[in-house]
Amino acid sequence: MVSEDRLGQIVEEIKPPAVLAELPERSRLLHIGLMKTGTTAVQRAANARRPMLLRHGVRYPGTLYNHRQAALALMNRSPRAPRGERSRDAWDELLHEIGQEPNRKIWISNEFICGCDDQTAARFLADLGARTHVIVTLRSVAATLPSLWQQYVKSGTTDNFEDWLAVVLTEPLDSPRMPVHFSRNDQGAVVSRWARLAGPENVTVVIGDKAEPRRIPSTFETLLGLPPGTLDPPRGRGFDTNRSFSAEEVSLFLKINQILPRGKLSEDELTRILRSGSMARVLNERTPPSGDTALALPAWAAQRAGELGGHYAQVIANTGVCVVGDLTELSLTSASPGRHTMPDQIPVELAAQAVIGAMSGQLHRGSDFRRPLPERVRPTRLMQTMARRLRLPVRRLQTTVSSRLRRR
Repeated sequence: MVSEDRLGQIVEEIKPPAVLAELPERSRLLHIGLMKTGTTAVQRAANARRPMLLRHGVRYPGTLYNHRQAALALMNRSPRAPRGERSRDAWDELLHEIGQEPNRKIWISNEFICGCDDQTAARFLADLGARTHVIVTLRSVAATLPSLWQQYVKSGTTDNFEDWLAVVLTEPLDSPRMPVHFSRNDQGAVVSRWARLAGPENVTVVIGDKAEPRRIPSTFETLLGLPPGTLDPPRGRGFDTNRSFSAEEVSLFLKINQILPRGKLSEDELTRILRSGSMARVLNERTPPSGDTALALPAWAAQRAGELGGHYAQVIANTGVCVVGDLTELSLTSASPGRHTMPDQIPVELAAQAVIGAMSGQLHRGSDFRRPLPERVRPTRLMQTMARRLRLPVRRLQTTVSSRLRRR
């Protein structure tokens, strides 16, 4: 463990330049995350203001709010392709668009890129070319852990918060109990890898701080030569802004994960009904009331998170990369009130919103019934689905429904 005095001394030795320099024309800015560090906010701002970025000499390629599909294609992790049949098509399409741009800077952003191994990171740098500058956004370890666990709950974990913390804070990263892809949260290893492959002069690390919310967008604006305020986050609903769950909200979805029989729903059904239906509606339609509580680390985990943050700070300091913010902030432990155990009861209104979202998702209508019922699930297909679930012949179900409707 690094003492606070020694950590402060290390930071003093590598103070970043007082003013960041704008990147040269035709540079490629590669934002690799990490997760839960404010990535969604800058990505949504870039997506919403593509025409403005173009006017100021920056292309944010594609049409989606980030470059997840293209990045996963290069990483051989395209989510829907069968093993052995994954292709680079999405990445090659992105490269083609970049190749058509003669003068503007290019900005690519997705937090999954931080999970690259050396070989894949080298492929990113080779494909994007010598003008590539890597930017890494970080927050204190203590601040990211509750949000990271919630992200795993969204993906289906059944582990309680403190049990999950006991694994990620005390076991080695190669432990079979470690959550999948958790190694991408090793801040020191991620920065060291990209500094080694791209050169420390081509890497900028930004430490996010709630007390200084403009630090991250301002750094992007400076590097890209954008007017101040260009990347202020646009207004949006909870699902779009990726807000955190309250303890009451996340406890509901954790319990669903724990009770739901494994293998009974396909990945598409889980996404449509639970993640894009029930969870999305709760995030969109609820503003957690004063009675809801925040998720917070238990004392032992906060101490361990501070120790890890101090270690990461020392590793990053030794790489020689440019650092915006104070590296000692990585070792801060949260003093925010909250709980680490799940509540025994939740508000009825919360449960109702979750059920309504699931109903809308099952009907392929998003989380709020705003989408029209698509042709492929209009009555004939819907009847087939209902018949299969009820274990009835389709004709018998149709006859029963028609008979009931005629009685009305």
